[in-house]
Amino acid sequence: MKHSMNLNRAGLVAIAATLAATGVMAGSRYSQPSVTIFKNPDGSGQVYGTLGGTRNSASTVERLSCTASRTAVISASGSEVKVTMVSCSATDTNGVSVTCVSSKEQYADALNGLANDGLIDFSFNAAGACTALTVYESSSLERKR
Repeated sequence: MKHSMNLNRAGLVAIAATLAATGVMAGSRYSQPSVTIFKNPDGSGQVYGTLGGTRNSASTVERLSCTASRTAVISASGSEVKVTMVSCSATDTNGVSVTCVSSKEQYADALNGLANDGLIDFSFNAAGACTALTVYESSSLERKR
């Protein structure tokens, strides 16, 4: 997990460095490879990519998505129980696919801030549970064409 967190930081540092190198002025753009998947030997890993870059990719296999659902059910005792489910999945140009799931409310909240062309960065453990989720919005991100 420590290695996965280092990859997460490395991904965000790479994004920040790219933005700094472009001058980060209004109108500046950088092209994030649409979907990047890092997998550790233990099965954990990290995914990041932009929705716009994925849409614009010439690859027909690349995919990147996160969904959140929130439901309320009545328990056997009659009390209301709120259930949150988050699922993120990605497939890169080589056809490598990963998925993670979580019931953490803060991950669903993070997805509330995701717009049409945002960057998604998620980490997962060997069991397929999401361990981190970052949503990034910037005018510098590649937009769908």
